[in-house]
Amino acid sequence: MNGRKNASSRGELRVKYVPLAATHLDEVLAIERAAFTTPWRVEDFRNLIENPDAINLAAVESSGRVVGYSCAWRVVECAELGNLAVLPERRGRGVARGLLDTTLKACRRKRVEVLFLEVRESNERAVELYERYGFSRIGLRRAYYSDPVEDALIMKLII
Repeated sequence: MNGRKNASSRGELRVKYVPLAATHLDEVLAIERAAFTTPWRVEDFRNLIENPDAINLAAVESSGRVVGYSCAWRVVECAELGNLAVLPERRGRGVARGLLDTTLKACRRKRVEVLFLEVRESNERAVELYERYGFSRIGLRRAYYSDPVEDALIMKLII
């Protein structure tokens, strides 16, 4: 979480991955609403920002615009990736990979051994990303999501 930059000649965005701060929340909430049908509330993000066991990141362009974010939290040797989202017009340009890379590095520094997540079963793009990183499908939560009602895949990565 040291401001690592991510870019390549394949059209990937040049962004910095920085700790998520209260000053990012307006932009994060806009991304959240664009990405999810049941978005988190501002209080959810504020609580995570205040949590010393959380790993919260903002992907910030050189202009200062937040184009993505991720939130994870540690419980003993495990962690949960609770949310990862990118602005719709910035998807497919390496931001989600950069957020995941930076989250995994922070997990290793915090001695996390296993990272879990839930993802909509129909979110093929996200499932493919997680599987490329080595996450395995370990279960299904029936009707986990609402609007529309859908099952969640439970995935796990040994770090």
